[in-house]
Amino acid sequence: MTKQDVAELLTMNYALYKLGSKPLTDAEQKAMLDVWYWHFGSYDYTLVKKAFLKANAVCKFPIQAADIFEQLRQMALENMEPAAKLWENFLSVARKMSNNATRYGFTFRLPDGRTQGQEARDQNQELFLSLPKEVQEWCGGISGAIEVGNLPESEAQKFERPRFLKEIEVQRQSLKPVLCMKQVPKLGE
Repeated sequence: MTKQDVAELLTMNYALYKLGSKPLTDAEQKAMLDVWYWHFGSYDYTLVKKAFLKANAVCKFPIQAADIFEQLRQMALENMEPAAKLWENFLSVARKMSNNATRYGFTFRLPDGRTQGQEARDQNQELFLSLPKEVQEWCGGISGAIEVGNLPESEAQKFERPRFLKEIEVQRQSLKPVLCMKQVPKLGE
């Protein structure tokens, strides 16, 4: 976003909430422009404007930066895969990783020089890295995923699934809206 884009949002905010806003001095306008630019300068303008308009639908008072950040967070949550679907995908990957782990001790050499055991480890590394970051954090590592993959279906669904769903929701509630950020601009740029 450019400073001109931020100024447009501030102008819209003032126009929408004219009765609830006192006229600002030039110094106050510049300070507000700098602060909002510091907050949103590294975000995509259309994304911030969409969040601004969503905030306008629910705010009774002039929109603050926190209102826009809350809408950005909600937009991010809306675009995420449901936690139940994440669980199903994770369990499928964990079962594959568990199956691969049974080959860790195999010593037969492949044409590329690796053992079958090393190939299985490499495959598990790739599978683990293919998981979303929030799932990687939840299981803690390859061994955690293999451990879940080794569980009987009933135990995985009864014990691990609720723990997984709860932790993913906690992570998502603490999500910071860092969508489309490049870098944080310095105040006064």
